[in-house]
This record gives sequence, C-alpha cells and structure tokens, in this order.
Amino acid sequence: MFRKSLRADFNRLKKDNLLWISVIVVSAFALFTFLIYLLIHNLTADEEFMPAVITTLTGFKSALNLTNNAGLIILIMSIVLLAKDFRHGTIRNKIIVGIKRREAYFSSLIVTYLYVVAIMTFNAVLTALLFSTTFKSGVTEGNVFLEFLKYYGVGILLLTPWVVIAHFLTYLTKSLGLALGITLGVYFLLQILAIIPQVVGVSDTTQIYMHINPSIQTMSYTLGAIFEEKKALWVTIGSDVCISGLLIFLGSFLFSKANLK
Repeated sequence: MFRKSLRADFNRLKKDNLLWISVIVVSAFALFTFLIYLLIHNLTADEEFMPAVITTLTGFKSALNLTNNAGLIILIMSIVLLAKDFRHGTIRNKIIVGIKRREAYFSSLIVTYLYVVAIMTFNAVLTALLFSTTFKSGVTEGNVFLEFLKYYGVGILLLTPWVVIAHFLTYLTKSLGLALGITLGVYFLLQILAIIPQVVGVSDTTQIYMHINPSIQTMSYTLGAIFEEKKALWVTIGSDVCISGLLIFLGSFLFSKANLK
C-alpha cells in the first residue's frame, strides 16, 4: 500500500501546474540573479575587491538557499501542494482505499522532499552555468568539481529541516493559511534570533552551538565559514538530523491520531 500511495503522490505532482510554475520561477530568478551580479561586476570593474567576491560558487550557494529569493517561493509552493491533499480530499480517499495514515504521511513527505531537492538542484546548476560564462569558479584549492559537490551536499542537508517543518505544520493544521502563516512566522523568528549574536556579541563556543538555528546555518554556509570550524559543521549536521527526525516521528504520530473531517 505504501508503494501505491507513493506512486499516486508522484503522479499527482507530475500533473500539477505548480511543478512547471516552479521551473519557470527558478529559471527566471537564476537569470535575474546572474544579470544583477553581472551589472554589479561591470559597475565595479575598476575596484579590486568586487571581482573576487562574485564567483560561480557564490551564485551556486545562493541558489541552494531555501530561505532566500527563489528558495523561499519554492518552500511556499511546497506548502500549497501539500495543502491540496486536504482541500481536494486526497488523504481521505487514500484512507478509504486502505492506505494507512502513516504510509500516506511518509509518501507525501518523500515526494515533497524530492520535489524541493529536484527544483533547488535545477536552480543551482542553472545558476552555476550562467555564472561560469563570466565569473571565475571561486575555488582556489583542490578539485573544482569536488568542492562544488561538497557545497551541494551540505546545501541539501540545510534545506531538509525546512521541508520537514513545512510538511509537519501543513499536516498538523490541515490548512494552507495556518501552515503558511506559522512557517513564515518560524522563519522570521529564526532570522531575528540569528541576528542577535551579531548585535550583542557572544563567545566563539556559544556561536558554534548556536548553529542549531537553521538560519545561522544558512548564513555560515553562504559565507563559507561552516567548513572553517569543524565543530560548527558537526553541530549543524547533528541538529538537522535530530530536528528532522523528531518532527517526522511526531508528525506521523499526531497525524495517525488526527480527526479527518
């Protein structure tokens, strides 16, 4: 039954217009981002520091950020897709034909996660290809491909908690408006909390452990600092795995007990 639920979710995604809208949106953002950086590059061609800052790796990392520009729109679209399961009675129909609630929960989570990963990967690759026509790779040591692969792997890890949070809240509230509102509320709260250490100042040790905050993780990743401090990287990996695992377990449990009207 799980395979049946998974197949149904994949088929529904392929037929949904939001899938192609997502492709158009990230393509437009990739082109727009490239043109903006190209303009900045041309306007500051005589300044020594700017050409070194704008690199293909810079654009690649930015394109994998699920809480910035196109990424935030894709996160919102994923909530819209999930909310359709309740608005169109898809979940209820699954249960009627014998699919267990936890199977429906996990198949939905897997398809949503793969949707986000696929779109964000497309965005990152397209952005990198555009940037590579004008800017240097940004890799000063080691193999260029392996360096990009390293950033890709960590970038996918960092977007995982956001997808899990969005899925958890949508299946908990069963409402598009509530899920969107709470998800964006959590996003802005974490952004504010990420700024506080920069304002008040904290010790290096505290800064490392504050990498449990997904927003701080993203900031550190974008700046490339996450690989400079190994402890921060391990805190990031550990917290993302724990947060995602806890919400997946809690979400599936609560959904198995939820009242579906």
